[in-house]
Amino acid sequence: GVVNEKLLALEKGKPTSEFEGKLAKMETDFGGYEKKLTDATAALETKSLASLETRDKRINDLEARIQRGGMGRGRELERKAFVDHRLWEGASLPDAEKKTQALWEVLRMDDKAKPEFKTLTQQDPETGGYLATPEITNEIIKAAVDITPALQIADVRMTQASRVVFRKRMGTITFVSRSELGTLTERTGLKYGVEEVDLPERYALILATQRDLEDAGWLEGEIAEVMQLAYATKVGAELINGKGVQNMEMEGIAVNGDIASTTSGASGALAPGTMIDCQSALKAGYQAGASWLLRQATLGKIRQMVGGDGHFIWAPGNGSIPNLVLDKPYTISEDVAAVAGSAVPLFYGNFKLAYKIVLRIALDIQRLNEKYVPDVGFYARTRFGGQVVLAEAIKKYTCTA
Repeated sequence: GVVNEKLLALEKGKPTSEFEGKLAKMETDFGGYEKKLTDATAALETKSLASLETRDKRINDLEARIQRGGMGRGRELERKAFVDHRLWEGASLPDAEKKTQALWEVLRMDDKAKPEFKTLTQQDPETGGYLATPEITNEIIKAAVDITPALQIADVRMTQASRVVFRKRMGTITFVSRSELGTLTERTGLKYGVEEVDLPERYALILATQRDLEDAGWLEGEIAEVMQLAYATKVGAELINGKGVQNMEMEGIAVNGDIASTTSGASGALAPGTMIDCQSALKAGYQAGASWLLRQATLGKIRQMVGGDGHFIWAPGNGSIPNLVLDKPYTISEDVAAVAGSAVPLFYGNFKLAYKIVLRIALDIQRLNEKYVPDVGFYARTRFGGQVVLAEAIKKYTCTA
């Protein structure tokens, strides 16, 4: 047939036109395939070179970042060897690129990732903060509290009664002359009165949980100390500014209306001359135990004052000799007013004679275990009173308005 004739012709070296056409077409197709293969090879080589350059750049960047992080040289080389040999050796190009990118993401050192530090640090409780346990002491830092030392300034007595009445001589008599046969007449003027000191109650209450008291063994002592401080502060404040028995307080020397006053003569200021006048206005019989009462800032102003003789009116102490203002000692009381117009920044007098404080209960602190269950109550109470009993034994110094 036809097929046998074509095969016979090929065996004799006489190809048919159809065969020659197909062969030509095959040669053309193979040429196209060869070109595509060449182009693909070139592209692959270019991509490989670019990938290698990218790899080198990333490795260099990693080295630079490691160096900036302060790592040692040995650690730097270890990471470089890991990248060079563990990732690239024996790995195909796509696989190596994926591993390199994964490394960068783990290290969080690529430009788009936020750094994540794995160093143990106290700033993060979970990476070291819980390990750095602080020392907690039982010492409590306490600010200074300025307290008027009322119980040292005034005359103090204890009592078992509900109130105390002091007898007071209100007047006296005078002697007169008479002739040998002159008529005798009674001398009048001797009078007596009383000063009655009432003893109102004050209290303070603090509640604490059972657990606080169990776990902080020092807490009960701290509460007692705070209550004692509050008590002393209250007595001192009332000595100066107490509103009197009608308000269940002591009578303050700044409130008493019978104490005579000397005016400074300087608007909102002190003056050495009038301070001497205030001191001199006190009777000689009270001068032996007299002293000044003022706040610290007022003392600072006095220390800068110079008298008419050119000398400072304040004299520093020396050993057992106290500091003096116009040759008299002084007591600091922050409850006394500051220097200002119409204020009373100074008191001068014999306070032991002029003021009585009576204590019925100085300070009684009770622990109430059941009343405030489940809490524990600490109840402090005191009963005291006080007032001016001899107004002429004190003088006020008032700044001019």
